[in-house]
Amino acid sequence: MLHRRAFLLSLPAISMISQTAFAQNIPAPVERLQRAFEQMVQPQWRPPALRVEEMIQAAKGEMQKASIVLDRGQTLVWVDRRPLVQEIAILYADPTGPWHLIGASKTSTGQPQRRGHFISPTGVFDHNGDILGWRAEGTRNGNGIRGYGAKGRRIWDFGWRPAQAGWKTQSDIRDIRFLMHATDPDRLEARLGHPASEGCIRVSGAFNHFVDFYGLLDRAAEEKAKSDPRFAALLLRDRQASEVAGQYLVVSDPSAS
Repeated sequence: MLHRRAFLLSLPAISMISQTAFAQNIPAPVERLQRAFEQMVQPQWRPPALRVEEMIQAAKGEMQKASIVLDRGQTLVWVDRRPLVQEIAILYADPTGPWHLIGASKTSTGQPQRRGHFISPTGVFDHNGDILGWRAEGTRNGNGIRGYGAKGRRIWDFGWRPAQAGWKTQSDIRDIRFLMHATDPDRLEARLGHPASEGCIRVSGAFNHFVDFYGLLDRAAEEKAKSDPRFAALLLRDRQASEVAGQYLVVSDPSAS
């Protein structure tokens, strides 16, 4: 059953996450990320426990289908691409213990039934350091839209991926450049929560900065930066790379199972 999301624009002084962290035996780096997410990311929402478990099981299912075995606890970014859901979450995935939600927000995936737009692919996408990615220049297109968000926002590049053409039959699969990026903060960010992209994963500027600042998809990129000046230049100079940072984007669609 689809649920109604309660996105938060303000937060109480003491969060439910921080109140229960000790009781749930949440690792300290994960609790720090939970607290930071509450402070840094808007809009956000607090899913009920049942929904959190659904998120975790959906992510685990995709990881198992992709035959990925984690070597340590790490963060991953998870997306529910269903048109009436459009959620994005940061999860802590532990190969030997419980998984935890760090925070959840709105996203926009590929828009169906519109020419030139593709249905965002599902599966596990490894940000393994083979592709550099880049940062938004903040320039506007002919319609005055900053398609990748404000200047400096991060663009994670997951390479060429097969995707269903949204305006064609299900047999029309084409390769798209699959990205995760911010969107125009003035004109498009408020529309997050509905399918709207050309196939990429759109996120808010705050969510983008949070993942970027804590390096939550940059485990491999951090290693590359030690020897490759291009990666060193791409990563934020003032970043606080988390010790539990990972490298996987996971996109699910239970309705397509």
